[in-house]
Amino acid sequence: MGVLAQTHLKFDKTTVDDGLSQGNINWITQDDQGFIWIATNGGLNKYDGSTFQIFLHDDTDSSSISNNIINHIYEDEQGKIWVSTQNAFSIYDKTTESLTNFKIDFNSSFGLSNNPLNSTVQKNFGNSRTVTS
Repeated sequence: MGVLAQTHLKFDKTTVDDGLSQGNINWITQDDQGFIWIATNGGLNKYDGSTFQIFLHDDTDSSSISNNIINHIYEDEQGKIWVSTQNAFSIYDKTTESLTNFKIDFNSSFGLSNNPLNSTVQKNFGNSRTVTS
């Protein structure tokens, strides 16, 4: 007879009272450094276990995140964080702590469609793909 191992898990609730930017959570992921990334309808949240760093869109700052409605977060093989938003996607480079934005051109006949960006996946050879609804 085998012995069944028991794992004790402890969950703590973290809310806007603790610094989360908004309570509607669309996606959660953990990166290779242990940070928790939380996609909300009120910005991107990076959580280190005690404090939040919040990334918000600012119309006057082209280096801010592309939109505050965050649908999906994905870390690629190079450790970059891909953030799918309502109207574009942003890539966060952890080494430079900077964002690069890629907007949707609604008038373009090629490229991204005008649907919200729901997820990003990485295929063979390191090519990333963005999925719209």
